[in-house]
Amino acid sequence: MRIYHISWYPILVFMFSGLIILLISFLDVKAIPEHLFVFIMGLIFSFVLLGYSFYLWRKKKQGKGFSWDDKGIVTDILKDYLKQTGALIQE
Repeated sequence: MRIYHISWYPILVFMFSGLIILLISFLDVKAIPEHLFVFIMGLIFSFVLLGYSFYLWRKKKQGKGFSWDDKGIVTDILKDYLKQTGALIQE
């Protein structure tokens, strides 16, 4: 199996995008009650982007990456965790 370690570029892009969307959500504070749905969706989307960027950053610091099997299927970083906890029964 080949291991692909994530580069800094996607991590920084996700982090920067999440911060920009979060700042845009708070630009017009007075109009938040009028556009509450858009504001909430902006917050959710920005926190998802920020959370994923911090997740990738933490996995990069731990030295883990994405695994490629013989068929070219990408296996997520969580596979090691699932093996350790016993949640992954079949390999």
